[in-house]
Amino acid sequence: SYNCISCAINSHHLLAVSTVAIESLFRLLDWSIQKALVGSLSEDKAWFQECNTIISILSLRFYICSLYFSPKCGKQMDKKEPSSSIAEQMVRFASIIGSIFEIANDQRGDSSSCSILLEEAVNCAVQCSHVLYPSSTIFLTRFSFLISTPSREWSLVALLNALLSQEYILPTLLGSDRNFMQFPILLAKMNEQLGKKRISENQHRLVSIQNVFRFLFEIAFTSTTMLQSESRVRLRAAGQSLITAIARELVTFKDIVSDGPPILQTPNRSFSCTFAV
Repeated sequence: SYNCISCAINSHHLLAVSTVAIESLFRLLDWSIQKALVGSLSEDKAWFQECNTIISILSLRFYICSLYFSPKCGKQMDKKEPSSSIAEQMVRFASIIGSIFEIANDQRGDSSSCSILLEEAVNCAVQCSHVLYPSSTIFLTRFSFLISTPSREWSLVALLNALLSQEYILPTLLGSDRNFMQFPILLAKMNEQLGKKRISENQHRLVSIQNVFRFLFEIAFTSTTMLQSESRVRLRAAGQSLITAIARELVTFKDIVSDGPPILQTPNRSFSCTFAV
């Protein structure tokens, strides 16, 4: 692990991000996740494990946001997209971040020993959402999988907060890719990986706009127990925030670029009538 750290923080790699630096961070992240999510009787040891993991996640976030500017940043059009080898590493990055939530989903109750790790992992997933979900198809595929999965709360917390961070929410839910075409190499690699996990027609129906609204209302306002875990509380908050944001997007002139009417005054309003039925 010391070699991984030295490669990651070497001044040359800090100034010019390389596949070597990212690979070193991946190995460090893999190691620290395993240590952080395994219970320890020593508080000092647990704290050390969490710190290592958080440092790795923050480093990855720094590198990835340096390589792939967010759509909210006006500089992305002036910067050449990273190479195919970097894009392949981003596919692995998505898998590593997803594995953190999968492990947390399977744990009974909320563990204070990994709460900081989960907080940073959620923040990382949100800030790097343009890398993890470079198209609405990839986002909806992931969403449909989680909707049909029993143990899913932390994964959904990250996914829904990533959606909430988008400037436009409805285009993503409706399958529009107008804001997702700035990274064609990354998108091709992600689609290549997606091709190995084709979803069924039934899963496609799960993310129809009607079912998405129904699902959001379910997680936002339905509770089966009095005691709520941290993940469930955060999931409920994310659902409520998304409902509010979508409602605002439906009735306001948000699309300044096209300067068009609100969605409720366009032909796209038909989905709301279908949902009401």
